[in-house]
Amino acid sequence: MDEVIQGTTSHGDSNPALDQLAPFHRQIMLLVHNAPSTNEGLHVQAIAQNLKMPTEKVMEAIEQLTTDGLLYTTIDDDHVPSCDLTHVNAV
Repeated sequence: MDEVIQGTTSHGDSNPALDQLAPFHRQIMLLVHNAPSTNEGLHVQAIAQNLKMPTEKVMEAIEQLTTDGLLYTTIDDDHVPSCDLTHVNAV
């Protein structure tokens, strides 16, 4: 989980936009970004289990990250992939 806290992707690329996020938001973004790519995205429950956080807290953070344009929903409000982090500006 060190890479999540440091704000790097699985490829080791640092992203200054992620460094501007609150630590919990950064953890969510990196978990989603580093997850295997699917059309559906990562389920909120999987994020909550991985981070050992309440689903409600994860959902609130995802709503904010969606509002900020860093995540988007797919098949329902509980599945999110990340946007292309190479084009993300600092929030």
